[in-house]
Amino acid sequence: MPALCGCQLEFNAVTLDTWMDEGKYLMKGYWYFTGKIAPYSTVDPSFYMPLSFYSVAPMEWLFGVGYLPGRALMIVFALGCLVLALVSCLSLALVFVLLVVRSRVLAYGTSGIILWALVFTRPDLLPIAMIQPAGRR
Repeated sequence: MPALCGCQLEFNAVTLDTWMDEGKYLMKGYWYFTGKIAPYSTVDPSFYMPLSFYSVAPMEWLFGVGYLPGRALMIVFALGCLVLALVSCLSLALVFVLLVVRSRVLAYGTSGIILWALVFTRPDLLPIAMIQPAGRR
């Protein structure tokens, strides 16, 4: 699933047209970061909070100014969110299986598959494996 989403995000980053807000964020981020224009100055009487502009500015400083580096940063953020959501879903699925499924074989088999995916996603969450199935200690 994450690989498919990553491919779709990459395709969108390369092929989609731009819009005015995207250019504004990239341009203002670069100006704020380099000190050419200060937020809330007379040159830039904006009512937007500057944090969103500052978040893309270091990426532009490292990889160059343009739409593709800005979109690449958004792909990294999106995939990071997807992985974090995947970890939460796996943890909840494991607890659900161990508390609801009454068949010991099915509960242990399914939880083994979920734990395998969880270990390869976030190894530090392995202590969740100590949860015992409901009513079987």
